[in-house]
Amino acid sequence: MVVNFFIIIFLLSFLIPTLQLLYFAFLTYKRVLNSSFAMMSINTLILAITTAIVITIISLVIGNYCRIQEGTISKIISKITMMGYSIPAAVIAISVILLFVNIDRNLKGLYVMINPNSKTLVLSSSIFMLFFAYVIRFLGVSYQAIESGYEKMGKKFLKPQDCLDKIHLRPFSK
Repeated sequence: MVVNFFIIIFLLSFLIPTLQLLYFAFLTYKRVLNSSFAMMSINTLILAITTAIVITIISLVIGNYCRIQEGTISKIISKITMMGYSIPAAVIAISVILLFVNIDRNLKGLYVMINPNSKTLVLSSSIFMLFFAYVIRFLGVSYQAIESGYEKMGKKFLKPQDCLDKIHLRPFSK
């Protein structure tokens, strides 16, 4: 009885939807798999790698600052960095869209001054908006990993004289 219940749950939640998606993929693969699909995949990969590098650099800077400066400001910065991880992605998406639309409205005069035929929503329709949303969303994940690594490393490496003394290069530090 219990086994039948789990088989029904498995069929309804996984197997039937997977088979349906495979069927749809088989029907449309000739129209979807073309050169533009390959180009979109490469662009997506480039965006993901670039965003990951930028997020890692920002996390390293924030993590190092919070490790060196022990105070209220560093704790606040640490907590703000972690907020993107706890906020649902849909909320971040709507917030970023509203922010960029507002920025575009405020910069409309500049857009018209540069190009009289310019669109009103320049930043809102750019890849930078997606890049910014990714940074907000995944900065907390990266920061947690960096902070964990810094905690394992400790603060003993912040004192270069101690490091030089341990490898018998003390005379070079004077």
